Amino acid sequence: IEVDAKEDFIKSHDMVDQIERQITRDHQVQLVAHMDPIEMNNPLVNQIREKVMQIAEEMEDVVGLHDFRMVPGYTHTNIIFDAVITREGESRTSSIIEELTQKIKEIEPTYYAVITIDHSYTIL
Repeated sequence: IEVDAKEDFIKSHDMVDQIERQITRDHQVQLVAHMDPIEMNNPLVNQIREKVMQIAEEMEDVVGLHDFRMVPGYTHTNIIFDAVITREGESRTSSIIEELTQKIKEIEPTYYAVITIDHSYTIL
């Protein structure tokens, strides 16, 4: 669950606990939720997040992104996120990462993509 990094940690943790309880109550599923603090009010991060999301939307087997963050350094900036892929895309994981990495480099050559592949468990 993405939460504002500037929000009070206790408040965010309480919210996540409430979500876990509601899922258990409503769906009889024991859920353990993970909390990702992200920067929500940084104009550059928001601009690059939108560009990367547009890139992902154009890719056949990528169905979403989450946990997006930027970590600047002296020589490069790490663009870190999870890419959610379809079950059909699992056989193309390496090429999906390569394509995302290349397109991020086209935004800015000093951007290094650090991508974790996540799988879609949605049943339609």
